[in-house]
Amino acid sequence: MEDRFIKLVRLAVQAVSLVLAVCALMTIGLIYFQVFYQPSHFEFGETKQLGVVTSIDDVKDGVHLPTGLKVDVNFELVVTNCTGCHSAKLITQNRANADGWSNIITWMQETQNLWDLGEDKSLIVDYLSKNYAPEQQSRRKPLANVEWYELED
Repeated sequence: MEDRFIKLVRLAVQAVSLVLAVCALMTIGLIYFQVFYQPSHFEFGETKQLGVVTSIDDVKDGVHLPTGLKVDVNFELVVTNCTGCHSAKLITQNRANADGWSNIITWMQETQNLWDLGEDKSLIVDYLSKNYAPEQQSRRKPLANVEWYELED
């Protein structure tokens, strides 16, 4: 009876040791991936640059259809420097003045590993503050094309 119990204990210890070893290997793998991962190591074949206006069909009513950004001076500079890291929706959903956009870019450089934009920073801020500035609006936009009628008692 004791021999059987000892065998069961040894089997349980081996099972727990195996589970801990697998967990340790997974932890080491995750740490390695977080520290040393570089997407450029995994590029295969030809890569397509996103957000480049390839034809006039890509723009409708002044908006670049693939990104949703307004086409204006320095548009391609914004697409090149911004949409490589995040969706253009992150731009279109936010509003800020020149100081606000500059602060957002500085924050991304300090916390999100955005590279030094050099002279391009002011051009990008100009584009963003012109096309995505705060809008003055009431609680809701006024109703349009409403057919009013009189209430009866």
